[in-house]
Amino acid sequence: MKSLNTIIQTIKKVTGVDIKKIESSKSKTEIADAIRIYCLIATALTQYNYSDIGSLFKRSGTTQNHSMVVYHKKKGLFFLEKEIRFKNLYNKCMKDLPYLNDENECINKIKYHKSKVKKYTSILQKLSNNG
Repeated sequence: MKSLNTIIQTIKKVTGVDIKKIESSKSKTEIADAIRIYCLIATALTQYNYSDIGSLFKRSGTTQNHSMVVYHKKKGLFFLEKEIRFKNLYNKCMKDLPYLNDENECINKIKYHKSKVKKYTSILQKLSNNG
């Protein structure tokens, strides 16, 4: 889960929110913003499912990682449209994210997408042969 940790470290660097505070059950605006940005970036730039993305948070009493990611992503999308301060923070995190500078991450993404292209090409060929 290197890429998820990279995202969290970038958010920590940009927002100043300590990872331990992100993992707590406190609901401060800065923490909520960091979680929303994490959920937005992680769902957009990684192959992990929502449960894996949410599993990095050790929130007290929370076992619904998938639901947490869905909720914070939805809120994050809303704030991206409505709140300039949040949008600027999100853009700064995206800009500072070393994700695309990590050659291994790029190679893994390319391999993943190539496998998807092969899969869907095969499906389309089978469909066209049957039709």
